[in-house]
Amino acid sequence: MKLSKRNYNCLLLMRVLKQTINIFTDSFLVLYFLQLSNNNILPVGIFNLFKYTMIIITMFTIRNLLKKSKRIFLLRIGVFLNFVFFFLLFIFKEKIINYAWLLGFVGGLEEGFYFSVFNIYESKIPKDNFAKYSGIYTALNSLIAVLIPIIFGSVMSFSGFDKCLIIIFIFVFIKIIISFIYKDVNIPKEDKMNLKKYISILKSNKNVLLSHFVSFSNGLTYSGAFSSLVTVYIIKVFKTGFSLGVLTSVFALVTSFASFIFAHLIKRKQYIFLIKTSNFLTIIALIYMILDCNIYSIIFFNFIQSFAKTYASLINEGNTMIVSNYDIVKKEYKEEYFLTHELFIYFGRLISYTVFCLLAFANNTLYVNVIMVVFIIFIIYRSIVSILLQRKND
Repeated sequence: MKLSKRNYNCLLLMRVLKQTINIFTDSFLVLYFLQLSNNNILPVGIFNLFKYTMIIITMFTIRNLLKKSKRIFLLRIGVFLNFVFFFLLFIFKEKIINYAWLLGFVGGLEEGFYFSVFNIYESKIPKDNFAKYSGIYTALNSLIAVLIPIIFGSVMSFSGFDKCLIIIFIFVFIKIIISFIYKDVNIPKEDKMNLKKYISILKSNKNVLLSHFVSFSNGLTYSGAFSSLVTVYIIKVFKTGFSLGVLTSVFALVTSFASFIFAHLIKRKQYIFLIKTSNFLTIIALIYMILDCNIYSIIFFNFIQSFAKTYASLINEGNTMIVSNYDIVKKEYKEEYFLTHELFIYFGRLISYTVFCLLAFANNTLYVNVIMVVFIIFIIYRSIVSILLQRKND
């Protein structure tokens, strides 16, 4: 399918805007919840449990609509629900802490509709254009990852959370406009998704199954409760939204530096060593932060995690694309492949945030340490499955 320049630009802008909004929800919404609840992390956990549960339910429910024509309506539903999400925050204000479950419910519906379609549209970008698309997005993402946290942190500290919401509403309205500018392409109606048959392929092809386990491990760790855990520890030490914004921006620069090193200095034969080393150092840094939570341990952990998360993401993204081009997947089951990958990630996140919620009930050091050991086991599991898949694709 040939992608028009207009659609190409629309996808790029929507992805950048979504990432900008995610920076706010992943860090500053967590800070807002903690401020309202006197540093009780339970509302953060409840919000994410409902969110990821609804994402899984939504993606599974609408799966057969993804092979129908006019999928753009599903994307627009997701964008509109994004507006509803922030409207709830605006209406309930401080009382939203009592409705964390409702916010998670709407957020899960939004992401379920939005990403089910958006990921398919991105997969339709021709190979000769995708490198340029990815490069432009990476450059823009690096820029917003540095600037946006400082902006939100400053506004939240000096003007309040409501002023941040005004900025967010502007971004959401732009997304709504773009979703109507995007011109959908009439596609031939395909057969319904056959997940039962696809599962049989997973059972018979260990490489394809292994790639899903890697996605599951990603949900358990870096794209799961780890992000909220890091934010909680930063707030525990630095207290303010401005400090959170500055630190988030600084480590975005570290992430950009790590990406540069990966692109220009790291060879494929070094990937396995990189996986082992980065995950080992992450475990050491996590233990250090748990045993002695101070400015130095927070900075050290975030520095190590920025490298580890970047390398894990880049390596596994490459392996995911390699497996997606296996003949057994490419010819008939590409939609099933990407859908189940997303579901595996969200199942991992669901488990990760369940463990995160248990921290809210930890009333002694031993209990906290046991839960942290569980997170360390998640990192070890991720390291093992990532190495196995890398060896299969080398």
